[in-house]
Amino acid sequence: HIGSIHLVIDGWLAPFAYSYLGIVVVWYDRGKIWRSTLELIRLTQSHTGEYLAKVTVDCLNRFGLEEK
Repeated sequence: HIGSIHLVIDGWLAPFAYSYLGIVVVWYDRGKIWRSTLELIRLTQSHTGEYLAKVTVDCLNRFGLEEK
């Protein structure tokens, strides 16, 4: 896909006290809106902006989306 992508990011605290960050990409192509879940990341540190940015960028890098 050569157009832009959009990120949907949401945090979630599981009942057993683990925190997760879900990352979904959304894009428009051929007259249709597409979406795909990239990862549900277990957070292991304090939820600072720096940490959340790092795990998000790491996820995008794993999927080759860092330039989008």
